[in-house]
Amino acid sequence: LCGHQTLDMHCVNMYFDLTEIKRRELVELTKSATTKKEVEMKYQKSMVELNNQQKKFIKETQRGNNLPAMKEWNRYINQRLGLDNMTLFGLR
Repeated sequence: LCGHQTLDMHCVNMYFDLTEIKRRELVELTKSATTKKEVEMKYQKSMVELNNQQKKFIKETQRGNNLPAMKEWNRYINQRLGLDNMTLFGLR
């Protein structure tokens, strides 16, 4: 999943934070769903989006080795979850 040993936990944590962001989005999206089929369609679309986003994260961060990209993704996560992985893992 991630690369450099000192960034591994930071990278893995951020990877799963992206999943949590998508989970929260999906909860909001499905509140308006009126059928099981509609929920399933929204779920499938969300899973494709999450998969693409996670691939983009791994590529842009070079599996956690590109610190400037990690900082950008950290900002994205911090804005949505209020979690600052850079500070949490002492990488500031």
